Amino acid sequence: MSNPGPLVRVFARPALEKPLEAVGQAMAVDRSRRRHGIGRALRAFAEHRARDHGVRSVALASEVGRADAHAFYTRLGYAPTATSQLFRKPLNF
Repeated sequence: MSNPGPLVRVFARPALEKPLEAVGQAMAVDRSRRRHGIGRALRAFAEHRARDHGVRSVALASEVGRADAHAFYTRLGYAPTATSQLFRKPLNF
């Protein structure tokens, strides 16, 4: 399977209890292409697009064990604000 290249997915999430927020749902850079500024450029693009739409913050989630990703996000100015677990229940038809 060929590598699809770098990916960033961001969407606006309205909420009743807080201002509109952009959510970084996915970001991927192939291991062989990391440490070349691609991830930083993807984050900057997502933040720029959010600002263009009047969104004042960007949130993202990262697996608890991904210390390298957490350090990267911290270097970009992101700070941890919550911890949680995801619960899922399949609905059988």
